Amino acid sequence: MIILLRVMGRYAKQANNRQGRGQVMKKKIHIISHTHWDREWYLSSKYVNRWIPVFFENLFRMLEKEPDYRFVLDGQTSIIDDCCAQLQAQGGQSMDAFMDTVRKYVREGRIIAGPYYLQPDWQLVSEEALIRNLLYGRAIAEELDGGSKTGWLLDNFGQISQACQIHEQFGMNGIVVWRGPAFPPEKICSEFYWASPNGTSLPCVYLLSSYRNGMRLASYPEEVQGRIINEADKIQGFAQTDHVLLMNGYDQEMEPDDILPYIKEGRADTEQYQVCQSIPDEYMDAVIEGIKETKIPQLSGPLYSGRYISVFPGILSSRMYLKMQNDMVQRKLEEMLEPLGIMGLLAGDDYPLSKVNHPHDSICGVSVDDVHTDMEIRFARVQKEIGSCLYEIVQKLAAKIDTRMFARAQRVYHVFNTTLKEQRRQVMFCMSDSRELQILDEKGREYQ
Repeated sequence: MIILLRVMGRYAKQANNRQGRGQVMKKKIHIISHTHWDREWYLSSKYVNRWIPVFFENLFRMLEKEPDYRFVLDGQTSIIDDCCAQLQAQGGQSMDAFMDTVRKYVREGRIIAGPYYLQPDWQLVSEEALIRNLLYGRAIAEELDGGSKTGWLLDNFGQISQACQIHEQFGMNGIVVWRGPAFPPEKICSEFYWASPNGTSLPCVYLLSSYRNGMRLASYPEEVQGRIINEADKIQGFAQTDHVLLMNGYDQEMEPDDILPYIKEGRADTEQYQVCQSIPDEYMDAVIEGIKETKIPQLSGPLYSGRYISVFPGILSSRMYLKMQNDMVQRKLEEMLEPLGIMGLLAGDDYPLSKVNHPHDSICGVSVDDVHTDMEIRFARVQKEIGSCLYEIVQKLAAKIDTRMFARAQRVYHVFNTTLKEQRRQVMFCMSDSRELQILDEKGREYQ
């Protein structure tokens, strides 16, 4: 980070000198008010979730006070679910009243929810989990009559190569990203195209000075103008358009920053800058319009560079026992419960619904021990629930199969193919030394 700030300072100064010799072009500073909400990290979710109703109370109070105020829920909708669960546990405020208020502000475009259900670590969970994350996030946002079309990769530790392909297929216009982009120091840009292996390319914005470069601006009224201009000066020389971004928030920001009155007063407007409160879609639209006549760099494939901000490569092998438990649960959900659930649905039974739960600080293993102890308990509970669901589904399916042709048989065994392909393989049944039934494949390996 220190290296990046030095580079930024040098090139921003050069850009200012160039502008000083010619006509000064007014740039627009977009201030996006937000919170980055880690469900669990330095505390377990048992404690963090208690803060969520207080956070929403403060947010609703701000939205009522400032009719034009807008706020981004970290690209997530899970925080809404967690608040409902906490309200129910506390037995206080009505969940219906809470959801009505959230829906009102989302519909008005003043609370920006989604596009994800939560912020996962994109490299450590399965492909299906990533897709479901966006499916659930979009479904909840649409149910609230809102949603965002801008990818919001604020704090995941490196970017997978197919991120643009996935976002584009969900109708995303562009992506805001922090960790991972790799530029030579002399060619750093805050805008670039990012291409996936299939050729899909999306415009992206690189958060050069993090997602908190405009945090708590209103907390120091006498320094509002100076801080805004100082932060904009650092990054405006790297912008390929007339738009720069200040992120007005921080981790677990409990009280939304009351910055709007200062913006309306023109407190930070100068001959060089015009300031507005913005949201991701508005900012991305402005960037896309601005780069139409400009050649910007194109990056491709995964973005795992830690040159300017760490991507914590050690997380790939940290808490490996939890990653193994997660993989086992994912496989059972995706390769057993999901296909059998679809068979049951086609046969007229109910489909078992579930939501993904892969917050990036949990699955990558950087949290305190209490968090990861809770994860072991959750994985054990999920394993048990999967077993119960599988037993119930198979029992219902088996009851629908006509076995009268095997009336003389002592036992009838049903074998279900849960793959997407027709299978022609030998399946052997035998009794083990403990007299328990074993099911083996053609190579003698036991099916789990």
